[in-house]
Amino acid sequence: MNIYARLSTVLLILVGLPVALSSAEELSQQRMQSLKAGDLEAAERIDRDIRYFASEELKGRGVGTPEIAQAAEFIAERFASLGLRTELIDSQPFQSLAVDSTTTIGDPAKNHVQIDRQGAAPLNLQLGKTFNPLALGSSGQVQAPLAFVGYGITALQAGYDDYAGLDVQGKIVIVLRKEPRLGDPNNPLGKTSPTPAAYFSTKMSAAIAHGAVGVIVVNDHASAIELGKQDDSNSEDALLEVTDAGNGSADKKLPTVCVSRAVIDGLLQQSMGRSLLDIEQSIDRDFRPISGLLPGVTASIQTDLQTDKVMARNVIAELPGSGSLAEETVIVGAHYDHVGMGGIGSLAPGTIAVHNGADDNASGTAALLEIARRLSQSQEPQRRRIVFIAFTGEERGLLGSAHYVRNPRFGLEQTVAMLNLDMVGRLKGNVLSIYGTGTAENFDAMVRQLNEQFQFSLDIDPSGYGPSDHQSFYEKSIPVLHFFTGLHNDYHRPSDDFDKINLIGLTRITDMVTEATREIATEPQRPVFQTTRRGKGIRKQKAAYLGVQLRMSDDRVTIVQVVPDGPAAQAGLMMGDALIQVGDQKITSIQTVLDYLARHAGGETLEFQVLRQGEPRSVKATLGEKK
Repeated sequence: MNIYARLSTVLLILVGLPVALSSAEELSQQRMQSLKAGDLEAAERIDRDIRYFASEELKGRGVGTPEIAQAAEFIAERFASLGLRTELIDSQPFQSLAVDSTTTIGDPAKNHVQIDRQGAAPLNLQLGKTFNPLALGSSGQVQAPLAFVGYGITALQAGYDDYAGLDVQGKIVIVLRKEPRLGDPNNPLGKTSPTPAAYFSTKMSAAIAHGAVGVIVVNDHASAIELGKQDDSNSEDALLEVTDAGNGSADKKLPTVCVSRAVIDGLLQQSMGRSLLDIEQSIDRDFRPISGLLPGVTASIQTDLQTDKVMARNVIAELPGSGSLAEETVIVGAHYDHVGMGGIGSLAPGTIAVHNGADDNASGTAALLEIARRLSQSQEPQRRRIVFIAFTGEERGLLGSAHYVRNPRFGLEQTVAMLNLDMVGRLKGNVLSIYGTGTAENFDAMVRQLNEQFQFSLDIDPSGYGPSDHQSFYEKSIPVLHFFTGLHNDYHRPSDDFDKINLIGLTRITDMVTEATREIATEPQRPVFQTTRRGKGIRKQKAAYLGVQLRMSDDRVTIVQVVPDGPAAQAGLMMGDALIQVGDQKITSIQTVLDYLARHAGGETLEFQVLRQGEPRSVKATLGEKK
C-alpha cells in the first residue's frame, strides 16, 4: 500500500523509504547472483512468511481477533513441522494470558444523547443510528450548552486556533474530524498527512485544556463518504464505531460521542445560518476558523463503556539441549501481534484500515521461524536448550513477555540469555542496531567478532532497556540482545507493508542472529549478567534525498524543480531533464525512481542517464542525508 504510487508529482527531498523488494523472484539478476543458493532459498521462505503475516487476510493481527489466532496456529504448526517439541503447556505450544479487549458499549439504557433547543421539541438521538459513544472518552454523564469549534485545533505556531476568542469553559464542544487542507503539501499545520493536529488524542487534549466538559465528534465530509462506502450504506451519516477513534489517555478523557452529520448540520443551520459542508469548505479554502456558541442549545450526554478481557497466546517451542549444557536455556523471541485495523496503537488516528505490520513485526516473526528451521537441523553434542517464543501483546505494553517471565516454562535461573528480533526488515545504509551488548561480560566482543563475517555497520547500545520484549527478560537479570533496523515513517501505519521489506538485508540479519544463538548455546561458560543504564533511545532511520521534484510528462519522468545547492543541483541535473535510467534500472515511472532510491543511503553515488533537450547525458549524483 505504497501511498506514493498514487501521486503524479513527488517531492524527493525527504526520500527515506527502505528497499522495495516484493519477492525473491523479483530481485534483479545481479542481486540474485549475490545470494548463495542456500541464502536464496532462505530469502524465499522468509518472503513467503512475511507475505502471509502481513496479508490483508490477517487484518493486522490485532490482539484478541480471530486473525491473530490464525497466525498463532500457523506458527505452532511450523514449529511442529520442524520437529521441535511443542507439547509444553497442557500438551500444547500455547501459553494463554488475559488481555484487555477493545472497549464495547455497556448498558444501552445508559447511553443516550438528548439535544434541547429553545422553542423546539427535544432531539433524542438513537444509539447506533444517529450517535455512538466513543472509547476515546470516558463513561459518564454531562449536561451543558453546546459550542461548535470547527476542527478543534489549537496550533499557534501555524497561526490557527479554532478556540480563539471563544469561551468553552463548562460547555460541550462539537469537533470536526481531520484538519483543514488535509493532504496539501503546503499545509501550514505540517508536512505529514494527517498532521498531529488531526489526531483524536490531540483534539481531546485541546478540549480539556480549554475547559470543555464533553465532546461531540462529527465526521468531516470526506470521512463520512468513505465510511458510507465501507458499510455499503453509501450514506454520509455513517458513524464511527466505539473504538474507531482509539482509547484515548486514561487521565485525559471526557464523555465523548460521535453524532451524525445530519443532526449537526441542522443545529448549525439553525444557530449559525450555515450548513456544515459550507463551513468545512470555507475553513479549508481560507484557513480561517469558523467557531461559535450555539445560543439556546444544550445537550445531555450519558455514556456507559466496558472493557472485557480476551485470551491471547504466546507460542512456544523447544529444541532440547544435549550434553552437560542441556538444562540451561537460550530464548529466541519475536512478537507476532500488531495493531489490527487501527485504533489502539495506531499512528494514523481515525484511519480504519489493515495495519499490515510487515516490518513490525512480521519481519521478526519470519526471521524467528527461519532461525528455528536452521537450528533444528544442528547436531552439537554440547548445547543448551533453545526455546523459540512468538510473543503476543507486545504492542499493548510487552504483555506476552511480561507474562512469560512471571510464569516461565523453563526456570529463569537457568535461562542464560534472550535474543529478540523486532522490526528487522528495513535495513538501510547497512546499519544494524544491536541493543544489550553491555548486559553480559562477553556480548560486545562476541557481537563485534561475529560481525567480521557479516560486515554490518553496527549501531551498538549496551543498554538492556527498550520498548520491546527483551526488556522483560533484562529486568529479571537475564542478558539480552535486541536486533533492530530503525524506526521509519510507516511505523504503526497502514503503509508498513511487505513491498518495503529489504529481503536481502533481513536474510543477512537472520544469518547473524542464527550464529549468535548457536554461539551462546554452545559456549561452555554461561554469559555473566551485568546491569546497564538506560540507553540512547530508539534509532530512527536517516533519510536519503536527491533534491528534485518530478512529474510525468509525455510518458517520461521529468525534473520540474531542482532544490538549490541540493545533491541534484551539485551534480548538474537540471530542470527539464528526462530521467531514462539510474544504475541498472530503467525508469518507467516516478515509483521506479522512488523504489531505486529507497535501496540506497546518503553518501552513495548513483549514475543517472538523462535526456537533455533530446541529447543523452550521464550524470553522477551523490545522495544527501537528512539530518
